[in-house]
Amino acid sequence: MKKWRLFLSLTALAALIALTGCTTVLYDARSLESDASLNEPDGRTYSVVSSFEIDDKAGWVIGLIPVNKPGGDNHDYLSTLLAEEIRKAGGDAVMNVKLRSQNQPVDIVVYILTTGIYQLRTTTVTGDVIKYN
Repeated sequence: MKKWRLFLSLTALAALIALTGCTTVLYDARSLESDASLNEPDGRTYSVVSSFEIDDKAGWVIGLIPVNKPGGDNHDYLSTLLAEEIRKAGGDAVMNVKLRSQNQPVDIVVYILTTGIYQLRTTTVTGDVIKYN
């Protein structure tokens, strides 16, 4: 009977740990007032004004409860971030926007040390700010 109880306990623990690994990072640029393109703009000529790369961390408790979201509680995070990059560079639009969400080595160490209770994820946003000619 003790072996059966141990088996069920270990199975429940494994299931709980597996569930803590499920996370979603959503970036939505639909509300961006300036142009955004993942590749070449619509045939207009342009010059690249600057490039940007921004790292941000998000954290969750047991993979479900957000502790620190990218950009805090700003739900228009990506559009705000891209608009700020356009403004800083004095450009008209962004292009070549890439989003990469991954676990850095430090994120994995935190996950292991907290036995899966707290999970960090790093998201990197890169792109180019352009000015139309």
